[in-house]
Amino acid sequence: MDNSVLPSTAPYKNVFRIGRTREPHRTIHAPAPLSIKRARHVAPEDVSFRSFDGLEIPAFLFRPVNASVDAPVAAVVYPHGGPTDAYIDDHDPRAQYFLAKGYAWLAVNFRGSTGYGRDFERLNHGTWGVDDTKDCLAAADYLRGLDWVDGDRLAIVGGSYGSYMATLAVTDDPEHRYRCAVAMYGDVDLVTSWAQGDRLGVQDLERMMGLPSAARAAYRAASAVHRLANVEAPILIAHGELDDRVSPRQSEEHVAELREQGRDAECVLLLDQALQRCSSDAHLWSYLGQTKRTLDDSAGAAEAFARAADLMPEDLAQRTESERGCWTYLSDVGLDRLRELDVTDEQIGQMTVDNPRRLFETRDLGGY
Repeated sequence: MDNSVLPSTAPYKNVFRIGRTREPHRTIHAPAPLSIKRARHVAPEDVSFRSFDGLEIPAFLFRPVNASVDAPVAAVVYPHGGPTDAYIDDHDPRAQYFLAKGYAWLAVNFRGSTGYGRDFERLNHGTWGVDDTKDCLAAADYLRGLDWVDGDRLAIVGGSYGSYMATLAVTDDPEHRYRCAVAMYGDVDLVTSWAQGDRLGVQDLERMMGLPSAARAAYRAASAVHRLANVEAPILIAHGELDDRVSPRQSEEHVAELREQGRDAECVLLLDQALQRCSSDAHLWSYLGQTKRTLDDSAGAAEAFARAADLMPEDLAQRTESERGCWTYLSDVGLDRLRELDVTDEQIGQMTVDNPRRLFETRDLGGY
């Protein structure tokens, strides 16, 4: 049939598009599994709070069913990516995952977000990482004012620009509101990121921040790498090696500087993956589990990482923190690629507890 759209005969029907070519059919509609449909989902509340300068910041607040005044819960602040984007009232499996585990979830549309007028969208032009970071700190203050939230157990989690916000929120905050941070495929140094990124990402950066040569002070103020000595909270950093928007070199620079400053950080490098569009459900859900372990033990993230026996080498929990270093989650495809380069299993095992630089150099990619 020519470009036909046919339903499957399964009880919960998928819809496929079938063409004349030998290419496999394409799924254009796939209903959620019954287990997902029957699961309890939490609907968000549309809220807002005032930032440092009185600006009203919109957000979506998810309250877990177990939260109460007598049993306040830990909470996650989630700044979206972009920054010219917005969190909307749509199904968010990541939020629902943490809600099911008993965490509150506050998705913040900081200044620079879309959907609230042109002026609001352009408030971060020329000032990335400054006032929008303060919006994320104001989010923590808002949560502290809720009697069903434990204000001493707050985390900030983000991807891409949200990762950048998470890093800055634990770097440029003398009050240290957040107990831990999770930074997924985000920038830490805007100058080096400008040099490493793809064309669209660089053009977007220049559109809002100008050229680094013409805005040196703004680029430095927007780059957490220069102030990571201020960090007190443990940070979990994750990146996919195939990310072409934010280079994985950003996460390497992030980890290297944190370790230079004697700070607590762990890094997950997903081989053959671009984490934002992770092609493996196993990778995604394993990473969610790793994030949860970080939040569960935000006062001692190193121990939380060591308990992730399903992701780490068996003896990793017995290693000291300095020996663990940055570990790398190797996909099956990644392992095969390494073995094609005559890398032994013993060497691969050692790479999982070494800085990612060692892994890239071993694969003859020239290092950084």
